Amino acid sequence: MKRRSDLAVEKGYDAVELDNTDFFLSNTGFNLTRQDAIDYIRFLSQESHVHGLDIVLDYVKP
Repeated sequence: MKRRSDLAVEKGYDAVELDNTDFFLSNTGFNLTRQDAIDYIRFLSQESHVHGLDIVLDYVKP
């Protein structure tokens, strides 16, 4: 994901949009929790901001 942030900057993007952040609601075969999703979103947000990118999260509570 760090490489994707680099790529977004290289392409001239000013923001990234997160998608499928409710993965903990799906049967992925992994024991993923809501907290895992929160931690991952925080990581992506921090990584995006390090690269000078804004972040967009469009989340609808199930």
